[in-house]
Amino acid sequence: MYASARRFLPNDHPLRNKDCEFDHNLYQYQDEERRDEPEPKTTQTLFNYASLAEERGVVHYLGQKGPPLLATLENFKYEKFNILEWMHNLKRTYECFMDLLVGRDPQFDEKARRTSQALGLFRPIYEPRHLSQV
Repeated sequence: MYASARRFLPNDHPLRNKDCEFDHNLYQYQDEERRDEPEPKTTQTLFNYASLAEERGVVHYLGQKGPPLLATLENFKYEKFNILEWMHNLKRTYECFMDLLVGRDPQFDEKARRTSQALGLFRPIYEPRHLSQV
């Protein structure tokens, strides 16, 4: 459990206490979590969020996460702080290269082709062939 994640536990859960033993481990927190458990999300909640996003012109960002707030501190080492993000990036890069070299399926090939054309990259894959043939 980390920080305010305890709020999502049921109101009577032992981990909401300041000090508690749970599953043979002793947990100690700065204070007791007294906020009510949030209401569960429903389909209507999602529709409301979607209409708010459309109303406010929110654009979903699918790219790399920005640096954390602490990155502005002198001597902050992002690469040591965020190992999992780097591991994820390397994994996805490898998967993308494999998909590009070997191909995945016709839908992926078409999406890769359209994306490459939009970005003006990898001109050899513009032709309607399997990417693995290129």
